[in-house]
Amino acid sequence: HVIHQAAIAAGRRRLRGDSRAAYTFTMGFVVCGHVTVASWSLLPLLLKPVDKLRLPLVAWTPFDSSRGIGFLVTYVYQFTCTLFMAWTSGATDLICVNVVMQLCSHLGILCSHLERVGAQCCGDQTQFCNHGYLGKSGERPAPLKDDLRDQLRRCIRYHQEIISVAREMDNLMWTIVLSQCLCGMAVLCLLLFQMALYTLTIETIAKYMSYMASILLQIFCYCWFGDNLSSKSTAVARTAYTCDWTRGSSGFGRSLSILMARAQRPLVVSGGSFYVLSREAFIRILNASYSYFAILYSMSDE
Repeated sequence: HVIHQAAIAAGRRRLRGDSRAAYTFTMGFVVCGHVTVASWSLLPLLLKPVDKLRLPLVAWTPFDSSRGIGFLVTYVYQFTCTLFMAWTSGATDLICVNVVMQLCSHLGILCSHLERVGAQCCGDQTQFCNHGYLGKSGERPAPLKDDLRDQLRRCIRYHQEIISVAREMDNLMWTIVLSQCLCGMAVLCLLLFQMALYTLTIETIAKYMSYMASILLQIFCYCWFGDNLSSKSTAVARTAYTCDWTRGSSGFGRSLSILMARAQRPLVVSGGSFYVLSREAFIRILNASYSYFAILYSMSDE
């Protein structure tokens, strides 16, 4: 379990702070999803006269759903389906994003441990390096002889577990991430197309803008936190390099070199072999959506 290295007080404080941030983000995401559902389901009731009520979604029914009990049953059915679809999609997104946020938190804790190792390696107070005490060999403090090497080993094992969890997450979720981003790109394209073709009312503007905001937030979260994971994973190599490894033993330097070599390959959130989610990928997705919209719009004019 990757939390085993975060048992120190500083690690626990960092985890608590990051968990609060994840909770705040989750609540904001949930509110945004419910606002979207409300705009699609409740606005047709609030902005239309009673005799002109219509369903939130266009649908065929084997009975008259324009009035009376038929309208009520169909409306409840559509509202329930829309709500459950929003919950399912939102829960999937939040699971992926919160796992990435926790991995970023543990990478930050790992960097703190490495900074502590570097500070202890040749600090002014300790006056020793791992397997390289500055005094005579017989004067080396016995209790601290292998302390730094043990700390570095724990950091390496911690890093290996973080890498293992990140790769397992990517293997399990890449199909979900790919489908969510492709569907989001298609929805943005079609929303722009509908807004360009049809006359907009207050109701349609509210519906389309809230839905578009939800889709943009969904794609942005994947790309933003995926980029954070990549940057924080490569920061491990830079932090390890700042340790005073030149004054340590050869074994200490080799272990640190292995850690740096592994950290130079960034951890990513990917859509399989198609793309890696990052801030640049977010811009590319938006550009692709607009390009497809422009093609559809030009074809409709012809």
